[in-house]
This record gives sequence, C-alpha cells and structure tokens, in this order.
Amino acid sequence: MSGTLVRTILAMVLLLSTPAVCFAMVFIGYESNLFDYSNFAILTMISLIVTAAYFMAGWIWVWKEDVRWVEDRKRKTKVMTICTLIASVVFGGAVIGVSNETEGGMAFGGIFYLFVWTVGSVLIWRESPTERVARMENLGVDGVSCPACGYNMTGLKTATCPECGKVYTVDQIVAHVIESKRDVLAGE
Repeated sequence: MSGTLVRTILAMVLLLSTPAVCFAMVFIGYESNLFDYSNFAILTMISLIVTAAYFMAGWIWVWKEDVRWVEDRKRKTKVMTICTLIASVVFGGAVIGVSNETEGGMAFGGIFYLFVWTVGSVLIWRESPTERVARMENLGVDGVSCPACGYNMTGLKTATCPECGKVYTVDQIVAHVIESKRDVLAGE
C-alpha cells in the first residue's frame, strides 16, 4: 500500500473519530458529575477546544511528511488557525443569537472551525509550482515535454501544448515522462 493511500485512510479515520472524541468528552464529563447541567456550556466549550486540538495535531501528524514546512507555510498555518478560531466564535455567536441555544451555537461553531481549518490547511499546504519543479528535478525528471513536438510543458496549467496545439490527458503525459526516463536509463 502506498504512503499516500495510508495517509488518506488515516485522515478519513481522523475525520470520523473527531465527533466521537467530542461526544465522549461531553458524556464522560457529564456522567462523572464534574459538571452539572448549569455548567454544560463550559463542558461543551472545553470539549470543543480539546477536540479541535486532537484534530489539528492528528491532521498535522498524518500529512507532515507530504508538506514542505517552509517558514512562510508555518506562518500562514498559524494565521489561518487564529483567523478560523475568530470566525468560528463569530459564527457560533450568531447561531446562539438567532436560536438562543448556547450548546448548539458552540457545536455549530466547532463544526465550522474544523471544516474551515481543514479546507484552509489543504490550500496552504499544497505544493507550489516551484516546489513541484524542485521535487521533479530531485527525482531526476528534467521537465515535462510534449510527446509530439518536444516542447517543454513544465509549469503549464493545461495539458495542451502551446507549440503544436495537441491536447493530452495527464495519463498520456505521465506515460511519456516514464517512457523518456526509461530511454535515458537504457542509454546509460
């Protein structure tokens, strides 16, 4: 099984286990008599904070090998975490204001936080075109060229050659890169 597949499965388990962690914390806190119903909002808030920390730590652990942790990416992740926290408090507060349900508003704010933080992390952590070119060079791939005319298509956003106009699928271009690599290695 490939590393990416394993990480994808772990991410799915993490996504599915996160609500269970939150509900388990609320249940244990309530059933252990640490909190009575008058303090239920505090219990819910603590549960949401711990659950968010569980999810973020797990998400970072699952994807840490695939993300190039340069300073700019670390900074953007921190800023995104703070901004998402503020936005979720505002969103949860709006739900409380409309529905008059404190626990419901906090739950919706928590769900909003996890959703927006996950989407934000995917956008911030994705590989930049410069990083992709460097990774390809480290693998010994000099670039992606058009199978028909040989034009260097590295960095293009489409699979259409601007030189000859031929349109390719990603699979065709990858197959050409692999075949070119085989030819180079066979010639050595």
